[in-house]
Amino acid sequence: MGSRAFRRRRRIGGLTAVLVLVVGAAPASAAVLHLPADGSQVNNDPAAGIDPNQNLSDESPNADVVGGALTPGGVTVPWAIFRQQTLPNKDQIFVRSFKNQWTTRGNGTVGGQSSSGPTFSGSLNFDQQEDGEAPEIDFAGAGRAVPWATWYEDTAAFTDHENIFASRFDASSGDWIFAGQSRGTGSGTVPVPSLNIKTDQSAENPSVAGGSAVDPTKPGPWVTWQETDDLAGKDQIFTSRPIGPGAANCDDVTPLGVKENTGHVPAVGGFCFQQTGILRAGANGAEPSLNVDPTRDGIEPDIAFTGAQDSVPWVVWYEVGPSGIPGLHGNDMVFAAKGVADTTPASAASTGSPWATRPAGSSTTAARISTACAPSRRWSRARAR
Repeated sequence: MGSRAFRRRRRIGGLTAVLVLVVGAAPASAAVLHLPADGSQVNNDPAAGIDPNQNLSDESPNADVVGGALTPGGVTVPWAIFRQQTLPNKDQIFVRSFKNQWTTRGNGTVGGQSSSGPTFSGSLNFDQQEDGEAPEIDFAGAGRAVPWATWYEDTAAFTDHENIFASRFDASSGDWIFAGQSRGTGSGTVPVPSLNIKTDQSAENPSVAGGSAVDPTKPGPWVTWQETDDLAGKDQIFTSRPIGPGAANCDDVTPLGVKENTGHVPAVGGFCFQQTGILRAGANGAEPSLNVDPTRDGIEPDIAFTGAQDSVPWVVWYEVGPSGIPGLHGNDMVFAAKGVADTTPASAASTGSPWATRPAGSSTTAARISTACAPSRRWSRARAR
């Protein structure tokens, strides 16, 4: 299942200044070893902006780890991503990898609000004056040799609504390069490559996995997250797939970007992110939610690829709160969706969606709900009754 098989999502709470990642050998009797052996903390690189004497965050800190290499077939090493408090009291996203010692990955960003004059050279944040939260990391690209990070961030350009960002590490320059269609500059001066379905809604808890439902030799970063809809403010689960590298523009991609004076929507970093799923939530049913019950909050999604050559995307999440649909349960429930073959003719032209869709069931007797996911793919999921 690729490098994703080795990753474990970590939500770390109760720590002040110490973040330690450990690995264990396969035998049950083997000792657990610290990296490095002296057990020193991972979050320690003052020159890059990682002050070991600062708390990780005033809130519950977050971290993630994945094994990967910057050359196809190379020896994999752990890459850790985490949020770290910096002065004056803003959380930055940092990445460090381990090979004999922990090394900060990143000496700047490309395409961010702070790229031209960063305060913290190692920070991935789009805007270093805002908090970055809930980071995750995985490897994608040819040979799975490109680290991709995703997180959410308060976005001043969009009245401080929380927006999802994705960035890839460029090994030749050491920079993290933002990716996605420009959603306009808002009140700022730099095009914002937000993955949000709606940039004026708040999104959080993204998860990223490298894979492809079309060409397994070119796994790309698929991202899933939760975002409030623009009708009842309920959290919906959304998923986007990448278009790139080398995208000339994002003119026909949804969610729609904002055109520049060239008449085209810029593909920031040479990538676009195409939303997947049937339009069935939010105002006028215009948002592609994966929720089984769009009247409840869908939260904490995660994504992985399975099947031959990591070609089948799976998303899992849970839904909470009372249902607005008579007869449906209101207890917390876990759901899963996978991409399966779709032979339904395209029928979504009236919505502006380029994907084939079919109506989603919402009755208490519905056993499956399917939504379009990519060309010749749709999301299929079983629901509890």
